[in-house]
Amino acid sequence: MIKSTALILISLLNTLVISSYSQEKSGLTCNEILNKANQYFETQRYDTSLFLYQAYLSEQSPLLRPGQQRTNAQVSIQIANILMLKNEYTSAESWYHNALDLADNSDCSKAEIYQNLGSFYLLREHYEYAILFYQKSGLIYSKECNGNPGRLSDLFT
Repeated sequence: MIKSTALILISLLNTLVISSYSQEKSGLTCNEILNKANQYFETQRYDTSLFLYQAYLSEQSPLLRPGQQRTNAQVSIQIANILMLKNEYTSAESWYHNALDLADNSDCSKAEIYQNLGSFYLLREHYEYAILFYQKSGLIYSKECNGNPGRLSDLFT
């Protein structure tokens, strides 16, 4: 009973935040929406940050300016990470692949996405896929990103 009441209260609070966001949305720039989403993510308010990340993507012009595609890929990664935390694995996998489609082939963020997909498949016990994506990530880090920034090597030390 207490747990269901708590869930209802959390849902109502999220609805209020989203409602207040919707009312002020017209005055926010895309960067402000993204900053708010990041703030909510950092404070582990994942439902609200998920909503704001999706709102950010919906505000984007179909004609992306330079660098925008990379930002959208990073936002897609954040959405996938949140969905992983919420155990919404099918949706998370879809968002990781969406991020992969947005990432520039020469961009080191592609290595991060491959690494996230490797972790995703490892958690889902699809070991062959996990190995494949970890290998792709390592290859990009070693060739295009002046070595590994440390995250991948931390998995093996």
